[in-house]
Amino acid sequence: MKKISSTIIIGALGLSLVTLPGLSEVSASTLTNREKLEVIQEMNPESTILGLQAEIEATAPEIGLNYSDTLDKIYRESVEEREDSISSVTEGGTTMTAASSKRSETLPASGIGNIYYTPAWLADGNGNVGHVGIYHYSDKVVEAPGIGKKSQLRNRSDIKVAKTYTRIGQVETSLTNRREAANYAKTYLTGQDYRLMFAINKRKGGYKNSLNCSSLVWYAYKNATGIDLDKDGGLGVYPRDIINNREYVTFVGGLY
Repeated sequence: MKKISSTIIIGALGLSLVTLPGLSEVSASTLTNREKLEVIQEMNPESTILGLQAEIEATAPEIGLNYSDTLDKIYRESVEEREDSISSVTEGGTTMTAASSKRSETLPASGIGNIYYTPAWLADGNGNVGHVGIYHYSDKVVEAPGIGKKSQLRNRSDIKVAKTYTRIGQVETSLTNRREAANYAKTYLTGQDYRLMFAINKRKGGYKNSLNCSSLVWYAYKNATGIDLDKDGGLGVYPRDIINNREYVTFVGGLY
């Protein structure tokens, strides 16, 4: 785990700001379980406290930890992701805003198995968590579009992305593997309900429950090829974890 130095917005706590000078200095033990859940909820704004508790209770035995240790692990990962989402608003020396990253352009064509990334903002507008999908040939994409929509194979021409800050990444593996991942996504990962929870989206129950955009791409490569695209591990994989995985992903296009 990397050390954090950040200020994060935590409206659910009834506070304006919670300053976290570093996880080595501010221990999760200084917060109550309820406060930790509210921090996690901020990065998963459509989730509920009761829903989070149920997910954590189900996850703990799967990873060999008790409830408290599992909660602490997810809390720390959520703080890190919040830090990343805030720092990501500055790219290439310019400051990204919700207006400057509005989805108004058609997604460019790319190769099978490639991954596209475009900005997507937290509800409070204070951080960019992003959105990803996987190409199934140049004019088709498999993705989990969002709340209330099932994962699906879409025409590329129907997908709108930001006119800047959109990136296309190629996974550094064989063309056969990229094709296998894309075909797996189309065959096994479409028709699933949208999963509101990002913090625990790699559970052993897998995609048979539901998917969000980043878990769909992660499962496609992990299950089809064994490649783990989550750059920092943990129980949850977020869009930026995938597109910024420099071990496997190289930028090959996009809208800048």
